[in-house]
Amino acid sequence: MSIHLGLCCLLHNNKELKFRTYTKARLERLSFEDARTNVHEVLTHNSQMLGRFFDFCRNNSIPSYRLSSDLIPHFEYITDRGLLTKEELDEYLSVFGSHDSSDICLSMHPGQHVAMGSNREEVIVNGAADLRLHVLIQDAIGFKEMNIHLGGAYGDKASAKARFIESTQEFKDYLTIENDELTYNIDDCLEVSESLGIPVTFDLHHHRCHQLKPEYTPRKSEREYFLLARQTWIDSGRDYQRIHISSPRLAEYTTASKSRPHHDYITPTDIPSWLLEESKEFPLHIDVEAKAKEKAIMQLNEDLDLHSVKNLV
Repeated sequence: MSIHLGLCCLLHNNKELKFRTYTKARLERLSFEDARTNVHEVLTHNSQMLGRFFDFCRNNSIPSYRLSSDLIPHFEYITDRGLLTKEELDEYLSVFGSHDSSDICLSMHPGQHVAMGSNREEVIVNGAADLRLHVLIQDAIGFKEMNIHLGGAYGDKASAKARFIESTQEFKDYLTIENDELTYNIDDCLEVSESLGIPVTFDLHHHRCHQLKPEYTPRKSEREYFLLARQTWIDSGRDYQRIHISSPRLAEYTTASKSRPHHDYITPTDIPSWLLEESKEFPLHIDVEAKAKEKAIMQLNEDLDLHSVKNLV
């Protein structure tokens, strides 16, 4: 098998390895100099902490890591107020890039406030600004993988997809897109992928939730969708495929909305045997979206070993 499990952003209840932040409300209560000091204390901490996260992944045999999108919190606000100059930004980006991540497959996942198919121009403008910050960070470190959702339908899914395609042209070299639980299914993502020429990150949990919607009938099996998504990674020149997995908090799939919240761990039976088989053919990076974070990864590693013995040997 060529399965590489990925850590998403943070660790589980770890007080030693943790990124810091500040709020706009707090900064507004401070004098300019105190706000500036607060910003630079946080950014200095985060720029050094990133290297410790890389070391943690390396030391714990975690070959894939999703960087936090809050390495530079409220970027536009602090730059507009003059709390962070371009020269200072370049210095922090240089520190980000100085950490060794050569043996870790990196990605980022901007928040759902990035809605590039919105019917409001200001939302698209703000989303593009956020994506440009992610591009700066990725260029500094040396990778290109930025996964986002298609967003809302705004009463007209076809028009929203068209706006998404138009508004993301400048980010095509970095973007991947992901199917969601309620609005955009894997078919929608494959359609947008074909227009933009970008990879589709197949979220198996989201797909299973979406299937519970009475109005949605998948045209293909999970495995067939997985393989179609894989082809988008190959077509974009990648030498690996990324997917997301999670288990429902209630340990079973009931309705689309009730099944959405993530469990602390991954239920082993939620990993289909065909996924293990397909991992022999092409390297697979799996983001483990579980609340127990690294503990869930370690447990799943044990479970996959047991599963492979039972099913594949």
